[in-house]
Amino acid sequence: VCSPESLRIPAAMDLLNSARAEATEAMNSAGRSVLEKTISETERRFSGKMPWHLKIFTPCHGGSTMETLKTFEFAIPADLKDEFQAAYAVYRGAKNRLNDL
Repeated sequence: VCSPESLRIPAAMDLLNSARAEATEAMNSAGRSVLEKTISETERRFSGKMPWHLKIFTPCHGGSTMETLKTFEFAIPADLKDEFQAAYAVYRGAKNRLNDL
């Protein structure tokens, strides 16, 4: 026969699982916004540094400054190559993690 204690355990587990799911969703939402901000800030930072003759190719890469620069890496000024490589690694990592969420 059912006792009050046996009814409380499943209810408590349901409550715990619900709280866990809400916390996971909140963390994913916060992580998503951080990743989106990283991507947009990197795009913004390099859009002003993109050589003028490469800007016409941006629509070919979905409007992405970073992907355009990656394709035409050979045309990046020497003083920006190291900065671009580091930024692209962060950008690509953020894009990959965002796709995994």
